[in-house]
Amino acid sequence: VSDGQQVGGACVVGDYGFWLPHAMLWSGSPESYVDLHPPACLWSMAYAVSAKQQAGVGRYGTVDENGAVIGSAYHAFLWSGSAESSVDLNPTGFAGSFCYGVSDGQQVGRGGAPELPYFGALLWYGSPESYVKLNPSGFSYSCAYAVCDGKQVGYGGITAEGWLGYHALLWSGTAESYVDLHSFLPSGYTRSEARGIDSDGNIVGIAWWCLDWFHNDYCKYAVMWVPLPDVPTVSTSPATDVTKSSATLNGLLTDDGGEACQCRFRYREEKGDYV
Repeated sequence: VSDGQQVGGACVVGDYGFWLPHAMLWSGSPESYVDLHPPACLWSMAYAVSAKQQAGVGRYGTVDENGAVIGSAYHAFLWSGSAESSVDLNPTGFAGSFCYGVSDGQQVGRGGAPELPYFGALLWYGSPESYVKLNPSGFSYSCAYAVCDGKQVGYGGITAEGWLGYHALLWSGTAESYVDLHSFLPSGYTRSEARGIDSDGNIVGIAWWCLDWFHNDYCKYAVMWVPLPDVPTVSTSPATDVTKSSATLNGLLTDDGGEACQCRFRYREEKGDYV
């Protein structure tokens, strides 16, 4: 939900005689719905909305007389308020893709990149050709769930660590820019995912505290990562013109941390207390 709009899916009776979901857009009431379903898809679902864009997935394929889907493929989709505006975001050569987040002309999700054994996080700028691979070096797979102000969040997985290898990640538009958010959690948390980010840089997600994963002895916790403010920095040099009653102090505020600063000093007589 965003800016008075809501997205999701609604089931309709398809040509095959059973219920199939269509991606939908609402503006606060049942009657306001807009069917976003791309005509070429078997079914579709919308996962995210921001300003005038909606993002989700469409599934291609046909259904045989027994109700089995034949030749199915999942493709990430982008809409601008109507079914006619749909854009298939699946990059050429990718086995499939999903889009989970949209904001400020950027879309994020995951796709089956040919060089990866599973799937990798993707960033788009409105077209299939605009995609950017976000999967970091050293991670076997990844997924991006949300985007805001040029920052993307999700998770990356390491195959050797199995299902415990999920690390919440933050990106700034490239694979190389990733920050492993899992490293900021206390010891004992074995898995994490980042699911959302706001304009202040606050990130929300899930973390698993695991004692025995294979015997379901674990707990899931909602977590939030908060960015630390920039710290002002000062460079100082030795005092000059030192006399018994005065001295010239030499210092420079080299970085104000983005906020107005006050510069002060302390002094004392030899073996006295600071003033």
